[in-house]
Amino acid sequence: MSNLSELLPTGGGQNAVDFVASGTLSSGITVGLKADGTVEAVTETTISPSSPIGSVTTYESQAGQYLQLKADPHNANRWAAVWTDDVGTKYVRVAIFTRSGSSVTVSPISNAYTSGNASRPVICFDPNTEGKFLVTFNNSSSYVSSIVGTFSGSAGSETFSYGTLLNQWDGSFRLADGENLFPTATAGDFILVAGDGASGYVKGRILRISGTTVSAVGSTTVISSTGIASTNSVMNPNNADEGLAALTGSSVTYGVIFTISGTTISSGTTQVIDSGTTYQTAYGPTPGLAPVNGSQYILTVVNNTNQRLYAMLVTNTSGTITNTTPVLVSSLVNGSISYHSTSNSLTDPNTFITTFRDRSYNVTYTTANTISGSTITIGTNVSLGDTFKYYQSVAQQTDGAGTYLLIGGNASLYGRYVLGQTGGSSTNSADFIGITAEAISDTATGAVNVYGGINEAQSGLTIGSDYYVQSNGTLSTASASPAIKVGQAISATTINMKDLT
Repeated sequence: MSNLSELLPTGGGQNAVDFVASGTLSSGITVGLKADGTVEAVTETTISPSSPIGSVTTYESQAGQYLQLKADPHNANRWAAVWTDDVGTKYVRVAIFTRSGSSVTVSPISNAYTSGNASRPVICFDPNTEGKFLVTFNNSSSYVSSIVGTFSGSAGSETFSYGTLLNQWDGSFRLADGENLFPTATAGDFILVAGDGASGYVKGRILRISGTTVSAVGSTTVISSTGIASTNSVMNPNNADEGLAALTGSSVTYGVIFTISGTTISSGTTQVIDSGTTYQTAYGPTPGLAPVNGSQYILTVVNNTNQRLYAMLVTNTSGTITNTTPVLVSSLVNGSISYHSTSNSLTDPNTFITTFRDRSYNVTYTTANTISGSTITIGTNVSLGDTFKYYQSVAQQTDGAGTYLLIGGNASLYGRYVLGQTGGSSTNSADFIGITAEAISDTATGAVNVYGGINEAQSGLTIGSDYYVQSNGTLSTASASPAIKVGQAISATTINMKDLT
């Protein structure tokens, strides 16, 4: 037998196949196929937070500033970073980071722009095409340029190529703070949101890629005309045509919801999120933002009075923005907080990572945090020592462990990285192959009912209902992903398993 369809033929009957058990298996439980051909119980394993994983490593020995890191939506073990060497060549530089276990392999560093005097680059993967990304930055004339890049090859040996530079596509838009790129709901379209250095407003523009060509479509739009000192933005994970921009002025933190329709950007009223505290506007981009669900976002900000880092939940209810009471993140730190970064994964959006630097004592910390409803619980501040001094960008991936990569600059501004995980859970439910027809002792051989068969070892089933394998191995009528359909109950104790096809 060379494939799964031969092992699990379609058709009626019991479709019972003998397998060797890995671990003791009770009768009537779901099992997954292991790589060695044995079967084990489908189960969910809790993963604890861990930081650091491996050592802090230097990947760039030139001065790197304006660092930004993004997780690859096509590969849960890959990230892309962009930065400029602001005291040397001032090129726009790109690198791919690929994880294998606790090790990271870094691609050759690629120069996306070599005309010098570039600044504030941002990067975004194309969610529709693996190996493609868009980079936008201030060019040598301090106006905005964009370019499409592609990469291919094995980890550590990637090669890069670039399309035609879209140069100075808007002379009225100079990236100055919180610049970011996001894909919209239209394939090939991206939105650039940033503070504008000329006006002090938050502005947006739609960029469109076709192949390796990028064009600026629509028009540059003012998202908020409230004067800002710092800003950041994030998109609704359930609606890629809606986003939230948070901005801080001299004493107030604001928020504004913006939407996209085709190439048109619209925005609601700029609203006060928190006026009771003066928030820090230096060491950008600040504030930090990450999505939780279609209406809720994590916001991290530094209180300018006591110089501590706080987190709150911001909720958008039909355009009205509200927030929870800020919770202290830097609980074990007595010094003043400077650079910080926040990220989470929509695989488990109720865990998120914050990183920050205590500039008084020159120590960087990571903190894995959790959300339950409207309550944020802050984890332990874990010291990374004197490893990251300038700039920070963290991006959490979509694996069950909440793996994240943190990049930043050391005292010489050399680029450094380190892995960690916020914790979460892992499951082998994707390896589901059938339900045990009988109890099987560890290493013994026993019958497993596979697709196309009937399992009679259940209890409490609802006749006529479809049943699905859950992440923890139980059978339930809950069908939400990543649940896997098994079949339909034909009695309280019997499930008719669907055909393999």
